[in-house]
Amino acid sequence: MSILIKFSGEFFTPSDSMSLEGEKFLDQIVQIDPCYIVTGGGNRLRGRDSNYDRNAADNIGVLSTLMNAFILKENFRLRGKEAVIFSHFSDFGIPYDPSKAKQAIKDGKFVIFGSGLGKVGYVSTDTASVIKALEVGAAGVVKITKVGGVFDKLPIDENSKLLDFVSYDFLLEKGFDVLDLPALALAKCNNLSVAVMDVQSFRSFLKGEKVGSIIGSDFRK
Repeated sequence: MSILIKFSGEFFTPSDSMSLEGEKFLDQIVQIDPCYIVTGGGNRLRGRDSNYDRNAADNIGVLSTLMNAFILKENFRLRGKEAVIFSHFSDFGIPYDPSKAKQAIKDGKFVIFGSGLGKVGYVSTDTASVIKALEVGAAGVVKITKVGGVFDKLPIDENSKLLDFVSYDFLLEKGFDVLDLPALALAKCNNLSVAVMDVQSFRSFLKGEKVGSIIGSDFRK
């Protein structure tokens, strides 16, 4: 089973290193079979939240994801694991090609997708993750969040209930900020499931345990 992990920009610091939480997550990832990873860039800039012109902000964000990809690759190397970067910019990493990315996984390498979707503005790395997962045929997407899953209401309080399984339509109707709406709509149209959990639940999830939430169906089966 091949999965694609959304490696949030929150796992990196503004000073070009990995956060403690990012280090802990990577320590878990290197213990599993090679997988696909999309790096976020929110540790530097989120286009939709910036005061800059949106096109300029998205360009900065795309470059931030690429910088984080190289930082992540180096941290794989420090852990004795080989990772390759696929990018939409030919001078930085391997030019993006889904078939070559799939071959790299077969060769036992972790595959990092940096640079989002390239020179495509108004698109988040959530959407890039869904598109990349579809293009390489990943079984599903794993998104790590601090809250650990999808709850039945917002804001979350002591009476909120964690939902094991969530329909695409539930989130589209509620507008919960678990996955960007364009990414969610695209996942729904292509029946791609997304698992949402915290870092501590990742290994348990891969073992088949009931943790976090799954949008769609359980792709571990």
